[in-house]
Amino acid sequence: ADEPRVKVMTYSELTTDFAARNGADYILRGVRSVADYEYERNLADINRTLSGIETVILFAKPEYGMISSSMLRDMMRYGKDISRFIP
Repeated sequence: ADEPRVKVMTYSELTTDFAARNGADYILRGVRSVADYEYERNLADINRTLSGIETVILFAKPEYGMISSSMLRDMMRYGKDISRFIP
């Protein structure tokens, strides 16, 4: 919220189309595990081929490697405090 160079936006199209339409040169993605990395690497190759947009991959800190957004959504749905899982 305090970084003026970052915007959070929603969309319902291919990520590369959305990124290109908004003038993005890079897609930033986070990975938690080797399995995530393999998937993201393949996706990055496809995105580069489709649009020329590069992907920057960030690795999660080990203490957050087991956390996923679906897990957090489930915890929130059942009234659990998720603050210790969000840096």
